Amino acid sequence: MRLWKCGDGFKNLIPKLSIPVVGFVNSICFTPDGSHVIVGVGQEHRLGRWWRIKEARNSILVIPLVKSSEDVIKE
Repeated sequence: MRLWKCGDGFKNLIPKLSIPVVGFVNSICFTPDGSHVIVGVGQEHRLGRWWRIKEARNSILVIPLVKSSEDVIKE
């Protein structure tokens, strides 16, 4: 799973975080305060059973996020 930041004027994307996940990412949700991202992972894609990753575990990942000083909007 990768998280990206929109660049100036939304004209480019800047990679921010890469998290190895075994399985299909079927759901993503940020907490209201932005401190965590919650990810639903499964053996199969949520819209069908065309593929299956046997090594994957149906699970929920809670990933803490840390803001860096460059992420703060300067006014």
